[in-house]
Amino acid sequence: MGAWLVALGWLMLREYGGGAPEEQASATTIPPAATFYAVFAGGQQVGLASLTTDTIARGIRVSFRGDVDVPLPVVPRRILTGTDAEYAGEFRLREFVSFTSGEVGQASLQGRLIGDTLLVATRRGPQVFDADTAEIRVPRGTVLPDALPLKLAAAGALESGRRTEVPVLDPHVLVLRRLTVTVTAESLFVVVDSAAQDSAGAWQPAHTDTVRAWRAEWADRGLPVIAWIDRQGTVVQTTTPLGLAWRETAFELANSGYVRRRPNPVRTAPLELVARPAAAPPSLTRELTLGEGLIPPAASLSGPGQSLEGASVVRRTESLPEAGVQLPIRDSFVAAYLGEGRPDPHVTQLARLALRGTRDASEAARRLAAWVSGNIAPGAPSALMGLQRTLETRRGDSSDRAVMFVVMAQSIGLPARPVAGLVYAGGRFQYRAWAEVYIDRWLAADPTLGQVPADANHIRLVIDGLARPAELVSLVGAVRPRLAVPQEQR
Repeated sequence: MGAWLVALGWLMLREYGGGAPEEQASATTIPPAATFYAVFAGGQQVGLASLTTDTIARGIRVSFRGDVDVPLPVVPRRILTGTDAEYAGEFRLREFVSFTSGEVGQASLQGRLIGDTLLVATRRGPQVFDADTAEIRVPRGTVLPDALPLKLAAAGALESGRRTEVPVLDPHVLVLRRLTVTVTAESLFVVVDSAAQDSAGAWQPAHTDTVRAWRAEWADRGLPVIAWIDRQGTVVQTTTPLGLAWRETAFELANSGYVRRRPNPVRTAPLELVARPAAAPPSLTRELTLGEGLIPPAASLSGPGQSLEGASVVRRTESLPEAGVQLPIRDSFVAAYLGEGRPDPHVTQLARLALRGTRDASEAARRLAAWVSGNIAPGAPSALMGLQRTLETRRGDSSDRAVMFVVMAQSIGLPARPVAGLVYAGGRFQYRAWAEVYIDRWLAADPTLGQVPADANHIRLVIDGLARPAELVSLVGAVRPRLAVPQEQR
């Protein structure tokens, strides 16, 4: 749930109303309502979330608040997020404000749609450049993650076997994803809707309600998401790909279960604790043990130099493919990773300068990674301006370097994609982004360190994702229960 994962922050929408007459044609009426969620990892509550809805003159306002503290030896481990969004009839997004705070510092983003498709967004925060404003085109009918279940319910898509494509905008990192949702089953759930204190002062369930819900499934950044949604668009429970479980419950139960372990105060931590971890020796193997009872997505956790072996993710140092594969690479099954449209001529020029005439794909990957590592200095994330800001300032974080590398590689015909996960350095894991390139197989490449292939310190969690804390904090909660310090040798 929340903006870092499309499963976060769901609506409890019973009726829909307000707004101009033409906006009410396809909607029903909704009174103000609130839903509360307890967030669990490995059977332990690690977070609290709430979703409120209010009718307004022009439609409906949806507000989400989330607080998740993942007990991992990573930085950052706690993040607070929130969104306030306004919709017209048929769930047409008008405007929104989002915020993130906690160990990542504070930042906010304000977005407003002009017409149906032009989104103008401005980000503010202590680590954000002045006047960080961007304009992007979004498809008509785009919603924030919170409105996805309601949109499915209103469209009559909650029927077993139905498939529906919905454009969903992440309101924290301004990334648009087209999600194909498939309804696969239906079932009954018992939901706690009120609580009372017992003789010892502890909160206990006081009343329950039985509801019918439909199982909706989709893939997001290479990871499967499962949500059970009732006929009115309320999510009863959802499970993130790596094991975080969100369960609807009474506020008193959700709050009391989290307040006992919630850290206070929240301290700001650096986004990238260690800039350059020492390179792993050639024979090194790293191992990350997953939580008990967790069924992880093999497609995301198995990849270049990495495999899912029982309850562990095992990462081994890779070897560079032999010379001989020439650029450009035009294999049809990786065509989607060659970029869309014509590449930026400035980026193409930089890539060609970095290649220094080579057409060998392995050597090209190595030279591009070395160029990015040597020419993009550590700095604050580029936020909304993205690649343009990185080009102007020649500074950025690991996500900016990954994007720069990917775009440069694609411009010269080398298929590439950003990935994100954990890098082991200084005795602990931290969030990092790197890349993968396709030569005769997918190969991990770290343009921050100039490593091709990237060493065994890298454990991939998501494909086509970046190391923004708002995206990863909720994902890595799944590996929390038994995070093993990796072995130096096997």
